Amino acid sequence: MWKSPFINVRKLEFIELQIEYHRNRLVKNPNNLRKRLRIADLYFDGNDFKDAINVYKDLIKNNCYNYYIFNNLGVAYFNIGDYLSSLLHLEQSLKLNSMIYDAWFLTDLIYYRQRKYLTAVSQFEKCIEIDLLEASSFHYIGECYMELKDYKTALEYFEGSLSNDIKNMNSWLNLGQCFLALKIYRDARKVFLEGLRINPKQEN
Repeated sequence: MWKSPFINVRKLEFIELQIEYHRNRLVKNPNNLRKRLRIADLYFDGNDFKDAINVYKDLIKNNCYNYYIFNNLGVAYFNIGDYLSSLLHLEQSLKLNSMIYDAWFLTDLIYYRQRKYLTAVSQFEKCIEIDLLEASSFHYIGECYMELKDYKTALEYFEGSLSNDIKNMNSWLNLGQCFLALKIYRDARKVFLEGLRINPKQEN
């Protein structure tokens, strides 16, 4: 999935040392694809996505590729905001391995951000097929249906999200908003109060 821009300083220093070590080893054998892949992975782990992309793409040019490399390329492009390239590589990854939850989820998230809600829904459904207990896909499908103003269907998915993660305050809030949109005010009030009971720190 997308990666946090924050990384422990000590971990970053260790990654940099590892990169230097493997680059020095490559001097003796520049065609060692395993070492180059290790360097790409280290750049990726250190959130240096542009350098990771360059090394992964070079590996592909040398006919060294699999679903893992395409997936990491997709994630790296996502993290630098190049959604078109991200989609291209994530979809290539899924052609090689259709059971990668994170690849499906990121493609779905891109369609969601592009406001292609019906496409996003169909894609998020594939995430649910892979992992029925992951709340995020239920939540985003609910948000898609909210954007489409289909509040009754949205209700079902926010309830599905909460059945997997009862502390998901965003799902509680959206569930309440759906009841308000449907003018079921008593249920909306119950939902908001229950959400605050479970997440008391969210009162403000």
